[in-house]
Amino acid sequence: MKTLWYISRADGRMPWNPQGQEPLDRSRLEGLAREVEQAGFYGALIATWSSDALITSAFVAAATTRLRVLTALYASLVPPKLLAEQARAYNALTDGRLLFNLVNGRDDVLRSYGLELSHDDRYTAAERYWADFRRHYRSNDFFGRAPGAEGADCDEDVPLWGAGDSAAGSTHAGAVLDGFLTMLRDAERTRDNLARAHAAASEHGRTFAESGVMAGVTVRRRREEALAHFYGMFEDLGPEILAEQSQKAIARRTQGKTSLRNFVAPDAKRQSWVDALNAGRLPTPQELHLYGSQYAGFAAWAPLDIFGDGAAAVYFVGDPDDIADDIKGMASELGISALVLTGWPLREEAAHTGDLLLPRLKAMAKEIDA
Repeated sequence: MKTLWYISRADGRMPWNPQGQEPLDRSRLEGLAREVEQAGFYGALIATWSSDALITSAFVAAATTRLRVLTALYASLVPPKLLAEQARAYNALTDGRLLFNLVNGRDDVLRSYGLELSHDDRYTAAERYWADFRRHYRSNDFFGRAPGAEGADCDEDVPLWGAGDSAAGSTHAGAVLDGFLTMLRDAERTRDNLARAHAAASEHGRTFAESGVMAGVTVRRRREEALAHFYGMFEDLGPEILAEQSQKAIARRTQGKTSLRNFVAPDAKRQSWVDALNAGRLPTPQELHLYGSQYAGFAAWAPLDIFGDGAAAVYFVGDPDDIADDIKGMASELGISALVLTGWPLREEAAHTGDLLLPRLKAMAKEIDA
């Protein structure tokens, strides 16, 4: 089981609230990177959150010696040959610790970079882009030979990870990715997303080297302590701000045609959250409980998932055995081999997870292998 932690400038007790954020600076980022490595994580995911992820990634790599750095990038923002040159330099200086996490983004985000592509066209363009990147990265130009000179291209590569839950996303994943990730949602949807991606890879005569899920985590020695910390996020935010965030998400998703007051959720569980917010209260921990150790939460980039399509806002919450048992079941049933976990504040929660959960996951992996 390859377990990665999340590194982002969205940090602090409540990074979803401007008053709860910590600024990105050298000291915080360096301390976080070293904590993640010392905690025993395989790697770290560097997000595209309002900063140049490749620069942040290079800083994290320089601050560590072993950590693999999964760096989120949009296709087509720089020429593929330039990115290949940057990746070559990065790997030469870090003993090959670079991984890319391919992000295809939202319309409004890509439009801000001058890219006007429809949802499905983004995936088509990205497939061409990453094929060009790989061709340039493997080119013998990087070995000091002039273009066209004799000599075989190298067989090295930068592993490409990413997600893709739509039909176009699954097709792209099957054609391009080495590692497939899906955001943790309800069991059926998580299973379906993984199955579609694996089927798409099979159609291209490929298999994924890794497949896994992205989720939040709150682990403590006692289940009650973990739940108190998790629910404290809701109490700190309060029902008014949570309702405001949900209202903004609804307006964005429905182009202003629907409000929180008349929103109808896709199932009774999520409708109970909507009803609670409309009544001016927070959903209770019991209402937020999904199954096993899994609870509905929110993230710096996503509000409470009232839509039912997930947003990396499902959390594992409990003691180490609770969570390890849940993950063991998913590994056996779904064949996952990777986890990308997060919790806030990032450094403190990485330490808790490294101390309490990672030893259980390593022991679990040995059991499964045996």
